[in-house]
Amino acid sequence: MSSRDAQDSSLFRLPVIGDNAIILHYGPKQNERDIVVPPNDAGFGYPISPLKLNRSHLVFCMIGLVNDIRKQWFHQLSTFASSNPTLSIQLFEIMNHRAFKMTIAQVQELMRNSELCPIPQGDLPYQHRFYDVLMAGCIPVYVVYKTKADYTSYYIKNDNAIGRDLDSLPFSSQVDWKSIIIEMPSDVLYSNEKFNDFFLNISREDLHERNKIEQIRHLLVYNWTGDDDDAFSAILSELEVLKLSYKATKANTNTYYTSLGYVIRPNGTIIKEDGYKNKALYYMENDYKCLIPTWDLYLIVLGIQEFDAIPEGHSYDTKC
Repeated sequence: MSSRDAQDSSLFRLPVIGDNAIILHYGPKQNERDIVVPPNDAGFGYPISPLKLNRSHLVFCMIGLVNDIRKQWFHQLSTFASSNPTLSIQLFEIMNHRAFKMTIAQVQELMRNSELCPIPQGDLPYQHRFYDVLMAGCIPVYVVYKTKADYTSYYIKNDNAIGRDLDSLPFSSQVDWKSIIIEMPSDVLYSNEKFNDFFLNISREDLHERNKIEQIRHLLVYNWTGDDDDAFSAILSELEVLKLSYKATKANTNTYYTSLGYVIRPNGTIIKEDGYKNKALYYMENDYKCLIPTWDLYLIVLGIQEFDAIPEGHSYDTKC
């Protein structure tokens, strides 16, 4: 389903979809059964290329001034660039919503050569720009809004947040997006001083720590050759998590563990417990059940079996 379809609540009442259907769309999630997926042309459809280690620009942003939030981004970045002439801020305005001044290849190269790429809010929570900058190795910067319901969102409309922040991003059970994305509190966008300090206080160490994009880029593209893990593989993993969550809810007895340290509780809720990052995971191969330690940003598991909670520090012998 397209992002606009996902915003149409009437579609979720269609008999063909039903209450128990799993729906794949661009986000944000409407419920726990939804799976947010990337578009089929992330990174402008170019093949994955090596990331640049040394980048010339601090910020790249090409933006159409189609709403007040985007206008504020443009104003603040312009002011920031004027106040810090020694920093390279690459800021371009898109005229008439689609009048680009550069070719796609030029835009991609600027993204590849920049450290930070703001993701200004558009018409919908889904932003193709998010996938393009990740494929280029540029760290996304989102404005984050606090809501009355005590959660945060990357999208606001008529003063109402739409979707929780991670519900707008793909494969959040496999990717620790909070360690990659830089979040800007919404009040910073409306203060020249706070905006200036926010970007100046992003340290080189922080940029290095967050630049884990190389490890997850393959999850954002569809490898049509089928010879490597890709977005389709990640979708299968999300389905596995949903299956385990459903089984845990039905059984109401077992705790489940995934390859990323996420824990599925008996009530079906999914949480993350850092203490389990290096704990055991069932891996099915040739009819043998092996308990192996694993910590990886991505691991396709042929079969994940349920087992009781593993106490901290407890270990098991390998069975094969």
